[in-house]
Amino acid sequence: MFLPHIAKLIAEEFEDIWWNDESYDDISKENENDIKDYALPLKIATAKYLEKFNLLNCQKDMEKEISALKKLAKNNSIDGVITTNWDCLAEEIFGFEKFIGQKALLFSNVLNVGEIFKIHGCITEPNSMIFDANDYDSFNKRNHYLASKLTTIFIEHPIVFIGYSLRDSNIREILNAIIYGIGEERLEKFGKIIFSLNMILKMEILFIQLCQLIYQMVRSKSLI
Repeated sequence: MFLPHIAKLIAEEFEDIWWNDESYDDISKENENDIKDYALPLKIATAKYLEKFNLLNCQKDMEKEISALKKLAKNNSIDGVITTNWDCLAEEIFGFEKFIGQKALLFSNVLNVGEIFKIHGCITEPNSMIFDANDYDSFNKRNHYLASKLTTIFIEHPIVFIGYSLRDSNIREILNAIIYGIGEERLEKFGKIIFSLNMILKMEILFIQLCQLIYQMVRSKSLI
């Protein structure tokens, strides 16, 4: 997966811009005590940019998809959502309580009903965002525990996966671990209760476009 490695290169280049370009004076001073690594400045700037990716602004472009998801929520057809998306669109659509990051899912007292699990982080907590190659490496180290937790949820509840692609290496590894863990006798039941809504290729295209846009903005010093 090449995008996380590209993100790492962009983050390294952006760090110097963050601290030295006067157009970032306000936001860098506001967050200077929170910066612990090179990637966080770009995560914060990206989170700020994605704040406008909300229900109000996306309603027209994704009217059919949003309507379908709202119908699922209204009919109580699903119990929870697991998403790799950073934005807050899912919370707006479903109105579920959200848990951010792997640790929240692993260690919180979740009910497994009416909840959103944002396993790649959220813009409300930029440091939680799975962004570059280092983040993905850390994520992979916990995949075994995450898969065990998700297996328990999946067996009893229909879950909707919303992410930019099921080709994402994290998601594929998690699903492979779950399938291996539940055994052949439960595969048929598992297949009936798991759904994938990719928005459909739109979210994947959006993610690639976002990476391209961030790079262009970093080069032109106009991310914010």
